[in-house]
Amino acid sequence: MNRKWLIALALLSASANALDLKGVRLGMTPEELKSAFPGGAAAGRPNENGVICYNAADFCAVNVGTIAEIPTQLQVSFLNGKVSDAYSGHLHPSQLDQIVDALKAKYGPPTATSMTKVQNGIGNTFDNPHFVWKFPEGELRVSRFLAGPTSLDYAELRIVSTAWIADEAAKRQKRNADL
Repeated sequence: MNRKWLIALALLSASANALDLKGVRLGMTPEELKSAFPGGAAAGRPNENGVICYNAADFCAVNVGTIAEIPTQLQVSFLNGKVSDAYSGHLHPSQLDQIVDALKAKYGPPTATSMTKVQNGIGNTFDNPHFVWKFPEGELRVSRFLAGPTSLDYAELRIVSTAWIADEAAKRQKRNADL
């Protein structure tokens, strides 16, 4: 096989294996995302297999149908014109085991697991297991509770690119250095 065919096959293989959640793939452009989910939107929400974008496609909501048989909408962010972060923060914490089992079936065992604690407004603490699958282009992350003020209401399912991870680290470093 000649060298041009080998390069073409390698590029095709790399794009086919890119980390994705139900067709939302890290590195997609807004145009590719809209093409992959042509179902459109109604009343400010994406229809099934549809997408709605805001701020000149800096942020999109995508109805991917189901993940682990759970109706799921992903919130998609772009960095330098490419999908860098896609997450669902509307999954219930009780669905974590179902989600993790489906991801293990597709991607194998997680690369890393950890446990933290979260606390509600009256001081009760709860275990918050985290699962991470690492890939060359980014990470797939799952936690029982979404970080932030509504953390006890929703589970987190997220894919993030290596560029997003680096950008978030730089922002955190800048915040920590600022007086």
